[in-house]
Amino acid sequence: MPPPSPDQLALAALAALPAEPVEPDVAAHLHTCRTCRAKVAALRHTVDIARDGTTAPATDPEPPP
Repeated sequence: MPPPSPDQLALAALAALPAEPVEPDVAAHLHTCRTCRAKVAALRHTVDIARDGTTAPATDPEPPP
């Protein structure tokens, strides 16, 4: 199987949701490919941040009066 497309990797990152199962071919590829697993892990981290709705506070200085 060729490497999964970016869309397939993004869907794999969302697979924590029951509504987004990982395609069997993609799951099999992720089982054997460390590079793609790392990409999915990075995408999952982004998804987790988005779900939490938390970000670091802005550090911009106050605007002048």
